[in-house]
Amino acid sequence: MGSPNLEQDANVGVFSNEYDLAHEDPRILLDVQRALKLKARREARLKREQSASPQHGIGTSISPELAHASWRSRLPAVSSPPASPTPPRTASISTTSDIDFSPAKGGPSSTDYSHPVPTSLDNGKTLDWGSPYTDDDKSDKRWPLIGKRKERDKILPLNALAEQQETIYREKLEKMTTVMSVQTQRKAAITREQLGRRYKLFSEHSPAVKRTASSFNLLNVARWYAGVDTRVKQAIEKAEPFSWLKHLERNHTKDRSEWHLSALIMEEFFQAQLYSTATMPTIPETAYPLPDSRTPSSPASPPHMPLPSPDAVSFEPRRDSVDSSGAPNLPLPVKEQPAPQLVSRGSLKSQLPRRIRASHPSSDILNKRFPEDNELHLRREYESKLRTRQMLNRISAAVREYDAIQNAAMKTPGIPHLPLPKELVEAFSHDPAAVTGATRRLRGWRAVEDIHQRVLRQRQTFKSFLSTRPTKASDPVQILDTPISTLMETLDVLETQKDEIVSTAASLTELLHEVQEVHRNVKREYNTTVSRTSVVYPELSHIVALEESYRDQYQQLWDFAMDALTLLLDTVTPFWRNYGKTIGEDVRDFLIIPLYRNEFTGEPKRYPLTEIPQRSFSHWLGLILFFFLSIALTFLQLRAAITSLGSYRLQWIPYDGVRWTALPFFWIGILILWIAVFFEFSVVIMQLGIITWWTGWLINVFQ
Repeated sequence: MGSPNLEQDANVGVFSNEYDLAHEDPRILLDVQRALKLKARREARLKREQSASPQHGIGTSISPELAHASWRSRLPAVSSPPASPTPPRTASISTTSDIDFSPAKGGPSSTDYSHPVPTSLDNGKTLDWGSPYTDDDKSDKRWPLIGKRKERDKILPLNALAEQQETIYREKLEKMTTVMSVQTQRKAAITREQLGRRYKLFSEHSPAVKRTASSFNLLNVARWYAGVDTRVKQAIEKAEPFSWLKHLERNHTKDRSEWHLSALIMEEFFQAQLYSTATMPTIPETAYPLPDSRTPSSPASPPHMPLPSPDAVSFEPRRDSVDSSGAPNLPLPVKEQPAPQLVSRGSLKSQLPRRIRASHPSSDILNKRFPEDNELHLRREYESKLRTRQMLNRISAAVREYDAIQNAAMKTPGIPHLPLPKELVEAFSHDPAAVTGATRRLRGWRAVEDIHQRVLRQRQTFKSFLSTRPTKASDPVQILDTPISTLMETLDVLETQKDEIVSTAASLTELLHEVQEVHRNVKREYNTTVSRTSVVYPELSHIVALEESYRDQYQQLWDFAMDALTLLLDTVTPFWRNYGKTIGEDVRDFLIIPLYRNEFTGEPKRYPLTEIPQRSFSHWLGLILFFFLSIALTFLQLRAAITSLGSYRLQWIPYDGVRWTALPFFWIGILILWIAVFFEFSVVIMQLGIITWWTGWLINVFQ
């Protein structure tokens, strides 16, 4: 594929007849065309690198430093400057304001292929998301797939694998250095210098290395920088501008946040701390001796270590020396003259008299006792905060219960009360430091500031509630006065009615006694009269006996009628209990609703009929059987009624006495039979009408 003849024919794009393989396998032609494109791209890239090599001569001073970096030894890129308060800065950094740190908008010189799985050459310390193969490797790797099968790779030893990774890493750095532009190299140098100086400050002045009263952290630096004079800020930013933020501040007029800190600001903060410590007067140890049991330098007592909080400010004199022999002095790489409060530090330090210092405990004792005391102090503080939190939770529960009782008392009419403000109850109910769904969206210092603001709002709510004086309550209202007065009036009325009832009962008792006396007299006279009359008029006794016999016969007839009605109800009631509801629903759905649709709904709008009432198959079968049975029974009873009407004189009975005796009962039977015939005939007519109406509704004759 790489022969000269093929390269000459590449521009033509047409193969000879003896090399035309498209009919055998079209993929071979595609592979050949892809190989030609890759070769042309490789030659163009080599030409671009050769033409751009003179422009990258400035970056040769950085490439050896990047090439010798490895995952085994990573040294800081910025060396320690000489110990002076404000050393002169180099001229190369003063022009950093001209560098644009905004993301590049043009395409890179070489295509960068991202890879979903990162590679690492230092056991996971750094991850490489770039493609592990270049275009040449991919093109070279594609062609062997057509030939024979690739042999299995052999696992290299660990030493050889490490050396191979070192070689790949150096080659990658060299390639990045050659591809990088001058501006990118300057941005990398600025970033390396800033990070190196910052990490050096953190490493040299961290609490683990130097246990000072005020720890070196970003919060203290940001607060110090926020309180610095504007002219000092301008001088610091002019000496070391924020080149990496200018592309973000082009369209914004808002002041820069105090959290944007440069290495120079951190160094100035440390120098300001040393300056404030140097100007603080120290009490001589010989003039005011302290007992051994209370001096922090005594080996027998643990040293006091305050927590790293911005509120824990200690006013005791610092015992560490800040002279030229004891305190480390960091350089201030500013080219211009610093502000007045930053210039005279060396002169003030030289004018200060030599002070007597108290000796520190030995480093061994500090190393042994400091972690234990710090851990004990932290444990005590945690326990005290836990007890405070539990107490606040109990107070919050009590306040909520009190508020609930007040809300319940509000429903009782006539009870005056002063409810708690809603803001106060919510402040008691919610923990300002709790991380909920609304506060989970914030991260880092924004979450801390949000919690701090909520704590301040809660305190402000409590203070405003305590500052407001409660309105003077009016005279207490006796809520039971009205019910008690009403009850007393009712009792008076009841007492009056009781007196009336007692007087009426006394009069009735006397009247009853009189009635009883009259009743006894009347009864005695009646008995005397009856005894005398029965002897004189015996017919009266006979009349009374006949009346009693008639009454007994009537009672027997009444008992027979009651027994017949009971028998009828006992036979009809179970049937109606089982089938009465079904019969009623059929009459309602098939007869009442079609005939009285307006009256059934009680509205002007007609009752809508969408379908035939739904019934089971056995129910439809029972309705059909009832229809035919009613027709047959009506026909038979009609014939019987006509036949009975033809022989209404009972001529077939030869005995006149028997005939006239049975004739009334026969006529009554004929009448009952015709009534049953008319009733059954009306039932049959009703069934036929229902069938006719629903048939017309199905064919849309009746709407």
